[in-house]
Amino acid sequence: MYNESSKKDTSIAEIFQDINFRSVIEVSFIIIAIVLFLKSFVLEFYRVESGSMEPELYKGDIVIVSRIAYFLGLPTRFPLTGTNTGADKRIYYRHPKLGDIVIIDAAVAPNLSASNFIIKRIVGLPGDTVIISKSENLKRYHLKRNSIASAGESFIIPKSEDVIRINESNFSVFESILKNEGLDGKKLLDSFRVKKSYNTKYKFKNNYYFVQGDNTMNSLDSRAFGLIPEKAIIGRAVILLVSGNVKNQKSRHLRIL
Repeated sequence: MYNESSKKDTSIAEIFQDINFRSVIEVSFIIIAIVLFLKSFVLEFYRVESGSMEPELYKGDIVIVSRIAYFLGLPTRFPLTGTNTGADKRIYYRHPKLGDIVIIDAAVAPNLSASNFIIKRIVGLPGDTVIISKSENLKRYHLKRNSIASAGESFIIPKSEDVIRINESNFSVFESILKNEGLDGKKLLDSFRVKKSYNTKYKFKNNYYFVQGDNTMNSLDSRAFGLIPEKAIIGRAVILLVSGNVKNQKSRHLRIL
């Protein structure tokens, strides 16, 4: 006697018989490989760990970071293992712009004592002039676009191939970023520490940026740790995915940064 339900049951059973353990492993491997590829080369998720970017971003916010905003190449750290894969192996087709919110791998920049990732805004570009003024023993920083300051203590943000004279008056500014210049920078630093006076020209290898938090009164940034080498920037924050600010949570989801 023909039984329609029996035929359906048999068909379903046959389908499940075809799905063997090896197939599950193969599909799982493909999914993991795709996720690792996207995380390493295309997109990253970053959780804001402080209030330094308020009111743009709050502590607990989760943002999507574009790893291909500026370059193609290896990540600074390989997912899961955290292995340093070489930040110098990149092909740049665009450079960070003024106002970009960027993620910085602090472990790549020797002048940063932290080893984690930080999020800041680009406020000074290579070639800009930083003017330092003092008010009641506090340092204040002002930036001029592609301009040389006419008065006050100042320094130019170096770009790759720039030749800058380093002397006693500006050594304190460039000392921290020379640590990012590899063996040549280390040799120059060692030489300066031995001599009582120095005055020499140095050709920089990296582009540098002045970064700052939007919450300027509560932000550890370039005013404290100095300029950031471009190789330490891993990508640009593009979308606010989830808000950690409960009061504004509904209105702040999926906002373009």
